[in-house]
Amino acid sequence: MPQFHFHKLKGNYEGFFAIDLSSRADKWRIILQPLDDNKNRFNPCNIDEIADKVRIVEINELSAHYE
Repeated sequence: MPQFHFHKLKGNYEGFFAIDLSSRADKWRIILQPLDDNKNRFNPCNIDEIADKVRIVEINELSAHYE
């Protein structure tokens, strides 16, 4: 769903992804991390390769980014 702008994060959030709550203009986003069946991180975390394996998503935070 393009309006939520699902995107990979960088830096301290390597391996995490974010989705916008309502639109790109909204400052709020949900930061999440895909986990394997044992609740371990995927390494590397390439969403195109792991999408069919992810069954657990951990919500890391709800943030007003860029503040």
